[in-house]
Amino acid sequence: MKKVVITLVALLAVAGIGYAAFAAGVNHNAKQEQSKQSTSATKESQSKKASTSSSTTKAGPAFGGQGTVRPEVTQSTIDDAETQLKNAGFPVDQWAPSDIEKIVSDANQQGVSVVDFAQQNFHK
Repeated sequence: MKKVVITLVALLAVAGIGYAAFAAGVNHNAKQEQSKQSTSATKESQSKKASTSSSTTKAGPAFGGQGTVRPEVTQSTIDDAETQLKNAGFPVDQWAPSDIEKIVSDANQQGVSVVDFAQQNFHK
């Protein structure tokens, strides 16, 4: 009887260790897949930023046809806005090009200058 109990305990221990190893492997594979997806999304995001910074940007309607179309923003309008914002005392060197592009677009939508928009929405 003692041998049977010892054998059963040993089998349960082996099964528990096997299950733990399997679960750890599945968890490791899931983390690797998640890491790959995260890296892929980061590369795609960087690629999109690079392509939009050198071209014009036009946002389409949001889901369901709701939303507004942003006015076209060119690199020259971004450069002009950057100069105006620098002259107004804003820390433009610390802002991303996409931030300046958004300021230009939002200012155009509201019909105000980029400096007025920045003064209303950002601190110097």
